[in-house]
Amino acid sequence: MFDWIKVEIADFIDILRPMKLSEETASEFKEKLIHENSKRLLLMLMLVLLSQIFLLVYEGFFSSADASDLVWVRVIIMGVSLLFALLIRIGQRLSRDQSWGASFSGAVIFLILVSSLASACYFTSYMFEEGIYSFSPLILVLIVISLTCFRNPYYSGLILIAIFLVLTVFLHTSVMDISVWQGEFMVNCVIVILIYFGNILSYQRHLIIFQHEKSLQKLSQTDELTGLLNRSEVYRQIELLMRLASRYGTTFSLAILDIDHFKRVNDTYGHVKGDEVLCRFAESISKRLRSADTFGRWGGEEFMIAAPNCDLESAFRMVERLRADMQDVDYAEVGQITFSAGICAYSGELSVTDLVRRADRALYKAKAEGRNCSKVG
Repeated sequence: MFDWIKVEIADFIDILRPMKLSEETASEFKEKLIHENSKRLLLMLMLVLLSQIFLLVYEGFFSSADASDLVWVRVIIMGVSLLFALLIRIGQRLSRDQSWGASFSGAVIFLILVSSLASACYFTSYMFEEGIYSFSPLILVLIVISLTCFRNPYYSGLILIAIFLVLTVFLHTSVMDISVWQGEFMVNCVIVILIYFGNILSYQRHLIIFQHEKSLQKLSQTDELTGLLNRSEVYRQIELLMRLASRYGTTFSLAILDIDHFKRVNDTYGHVKGDEVLCRFAESISKRLRSADTFGRWGGEEFMIAAPNCDLESAFRMVERLRADMQDVDYAEVGQITFSAGICAYSGELSVTDLVRRADRALYKAKAEGRNCSKVG
């Protein structure tokens, strides 16, 4: 019995334990959370706006009670909701175009949450002063906040608990002794604790889903054997470079590399050794390229390099340097491996297909002239 309880407690603690993330993954996950929270909060603000419009219409035409004092309150709520919605939309637009857009969106989200908590504390205090001993405004805001996903729920959740306790002390000392509403306090204390653990579980679930999505995305974009970008992803990167080149008036170059006499390697040493050669070749080329260059497996023993801000002359020098370096790479019993290359540069009138076709023609020209050379097209 006690062993079973220990196992259950250990499993619960393991679920709540923070996951370790690399710096890159943590940064990507932060941006994803900001993006998703922006969409959720924008929807919530629109619901608040619509609810205030509905209440204004209802109180104006169907309610016999004098609600004139509430009109300005509702107008203020509508104005603040519209302001925050506008700021969120600006943050979403900036996030697509500016590197600091995510930080702006994060600041807007933080401002909305702080304003909501401040308003909830005010209305809770107002209800207590009117003799209505209920934490419902604060609990409602905490539940709404829990629909978002905190980047660090362990500490931010403790802040929410601290706000609840500070408000409790304030109400006890300034409004009404806690002995009158201790039942309300106990019930809401349990709710706040449940919200705290719920936020942690929600964060863990979002993180697991994000890691799975990232793994699937990587599988869809990479070549299984070499780990390089696959053909479809290289194609997508070329399209992106074309859009950037057209927009900013820059250029880029393509180079198709084809390992010379690779069929002979497979026939002589077997496909396993051939796969090792492909992997070693891919690794050796990758180490010698710029971080901005796109390098992927185009198919079989062919590889593609897309070099941004690189004219035809610079691309030719780069490929020739790679060709010379590859002749010094040791492939064990296979011996020396060389490659032929076809190179071309982008100009505005070309499509992706035309660009690749031009590089391919240059490659066949290099093969026709004896291989182990580079030609431009």
